[in-house]
Amino acid sequence: MIFCRYLNLCLENKLLNLSKHEFAKVKLVSLRNDIKILKQQISERWMNAFDEFNQFKKYEAEVVEVKYSHDNDAYNIQDYKNGKLKSNKKLFNNPPGNSYCEFGLNKDKLPVISIIFKSNVVAWIGFYKWNKNTTEYIEFCYSTKVPSSVQKISIHKNKKRLQSISLKERGNFPIFSELNKQEIIDRVFQYPYTFLDTKICDYVDERISKSFGIAFVPGMGEYAYEDVYSYDDKSSLSKIERFTENWPPQLIYIKPSGKSIEKLIDDLSNLLADAIINALDKEGIEEPIFNVQLNYHALDNYWPYIVMITDKEKGDALLNKTDLIFIGGTPVANEILRKIHLRSWMRCLLNLINIYK
Repeated sequence: MIFCRYLNLCLENKLLNLSKHEFAKVKLVSLRNDIKILKQQISERWMNAFDEFNQFKKYEAEVVEVKYSHDNDAYNIQDYKNGKLKSNKKLFNNPPGNSYCEFGLNKDKLPVISIIFKSNVVAWIGFYKWNKNTTEYIEFCYSTKVPSSVQKISIHKNKKRLQSISLKERGNFPIFSELNKQEIIDRVFQYPYTFLDTKICDYVDERISKSFGIAFVPGMGEYAYEDVYSYDDKSSLSKIERFTENWPPQLIYIKPSGKSIEKLIDDLSNLLADAIINALDKEGIEEPIFNVQLNYHALDNYWPYIVMITDKEKGDALLNKTDLIFIGGTPVANEILRKIHLRSWMRCLLNLINIYK
């Protein structure tokens, strides 16, 4: 029984404007062809990057200063403005532990290389390419030499176009070491190894106002989206709303409310408790409940839902000498438990309609 559309919506007690959703669908259709062209371009750029692994030493020679961070995206090219790229993450002059990211800066204070360490071992390396109207960041899995991520930003007048492609597990698949370039490329596009995100960003006064894009996530497939950015009176980002063609709106980001972690936990616990009780009440259950599971839908939206097993369903399983499995959605070997989970899943879908219609 899905009792909550999205955890952040419960936490902040806000719902999204569905009229914006209809507008976004129209806009997405009109931009789809342009975005598909960008997607094809970044895919081709990723394939060409296979031949650039050895360019790392060229950019390493430009380093005049080194900074360290716990965050791999401490220097994110999306933050490039007016010839400068400042980090909004905490930086160190020395390695902060045994797993960290090292950034090499050139004489203009721009990052030119990155080295990601895991347990003091080089795991990924990358370099930045700076040109007048374009910026690129190319990252490689060090062990397989496969480009794990390619990000490109093109700036023209008031529009900034971001194109990116990244591999699942950041390209760290042992089998890649046994394959040649073309075999890896064929495998990546044939199997769900790839996360794609290609979008056009509209900027107003150096701030993103909207972005339109196409993304691909393993297990979901391809989808188009519009992200709408909202700012407070101090020009700080307060909210990012995502609208898609086929799914309800979602909150991608919301500015922290200032409440303590303890207060947020208490508030969320109360909201969850009320939602669970309301969900069970709306379902009209008239028999004892043996088990209620709190789960989260994976990959696309991470909405929470509950799955329950009644005493009768438990009794039927025990009578037929079958095991009870308490993880929602887990494949089961016997027909009775499979039906139990299917009935629970149908209750989830029906209850979502009842609660939010």
